[in-house]
Amino acid sequence: MVKNRDIRLEALSKLIPFSIWSIFVLTLSSSGIVHLFPHAFAVDNQERVYLVYSEGGYCVTDDYVIKVLPSFDEASTISISDDNLLSYARNDEITVYDIDQNSHGMGKLKEIDRYTTDDKDALFASRRLRNGDEQNGVAYAYDRSFFSYQIMRTKDGETSLFYRMPSLDVIWNLISISYIPMMVIGILRVVLHHARALLEEQNKITD
Repeated sequence: MVKNRDIRLEALSKLIPFSIWSIFVLTLSSSGIVHLFPHAFAVDNQERVYLVYSEGGYCVTDDYVIKVLPSFDEASTISISDDNLLSYARNDEITVYDIDQNSHGMGKLKEIDRYTTDDKDALFASRRLRNGDEQNGVAYAYDRSFFSYQIMRTKDGETSLFYRMPSLDVIWNLISISYIPMMVIGILRVVLHHARALLEEQNKITD
């Protein structure tokens, strides 16, 4: 009986590294430091890119990445007018912010209007990533691969790279993709080790 308990404890101890890894992954995913793929983007007339994730909306420039829009647990998207008014649509509610009246370094956007709409399906359809974005005659297109994404900028018929998924986010994407298979393999190895140890102990008793 004591031996069986020791076998179980040894098997459980092998799960500790996977438990620590799981806590690390969950903590990092909720930290806002790294992100997977955005589900909406827009560009303002200072060519700052805004990316919307489940954790909220972030403004990206050469100097900083800062959260400027609150998170929401359901569908959301953004659009920016040529005069720098940002509309943040969350289900049937739309909040309008004036980008030019805000200090991006403080992570605050000034709300100037809020209203609801019954035509939310058309709104979200028009702001799908594949439709891209246009700002003052410049077109921005979202291009995604399996591990990364990039935003291309087209002006006067010339296309160039405008923004690329940060390397840290690419690494995080790879970790997220491999996390579940690694956990399944690790748990199976622990279970098999436990079963083998019990079988060996049973054979000793039989002998």
